[in-house]
Amino acid sequence: QLKVKNSQSTPRQRWERRQLKALFSSENFTQHAYANVDDYWIPLVLLHSGARPAEVCQLQTCDVVSQEHIACLNITCEGGAQSVKTNCAKRLVPIHSKLLALGFLHFVELRRKQGHVQLFSCKATGEFGEWTKSFEGRFSRYLNKLGFVAGQRPTAYGFRHAIIDELQQRDTPEHVVADLVGHSKNGFTYRHYGKVTPLLRLQEVVEQLNFNDELTL
Repeated sequence: QLKVKNSQSTPRQRWERRQLKALFSSENFTQHAYANVDDYWIPLVLLHSGARPAEVCQLQTCDVVSQEHIACLNITCEGGAQSVKTNCAKRLVPIHSKLLALGFLHFVELRRKQGHVQLFSCKATGEFGEWTKSFEGRFSRYLNKLGFVAGQRPTAYGFRHAIIDELQQRDTPEHVVADLVGHSKNGFTYRHYGKVTPLLRLQEVVEQLNFNDELTL
């Protein structure tokens, strides 16, 4: 008479390319019509990094770094109220050239000059210190405005699924994708003996992501 809970979570939808085009051709991105600049940069960073929304929302200005002459996001739990899902989630993520071309580093420098510790206006709220609540609330309302039907559309987390799926379709080795997105490696050998993928290789993988047809920015 025991009831066993289904351990399989409901899979999140990935962003399909037609949906990306509908989103990124909207006024927030083409006309900068947002009330909060987070609503411009956070979706773009998610689309070009494969990072978890919480990892991006909790970034501090000091977490945008240069390593080996490569601009990176430092996903860490060292800042106030920052956290990571697992130890594997602590990593450097190369910043895509599209973000650089759109002026992401200029945005970062402006935040620094203004004296902000946090890169975005997100705050850790609630008992568990949720960083995404305010952004995801605004993002959901914006998707409603664009005609995306709740329950039948991808969420902010869906960008991560899109990135992983895109890299899988390009036959990118799974252990390299794992290092990029902060997953543990499958199999004993890679997990216990494999070194972290070199930053230059991760940059090559990030640059494989091409959404120029979907971004009219």
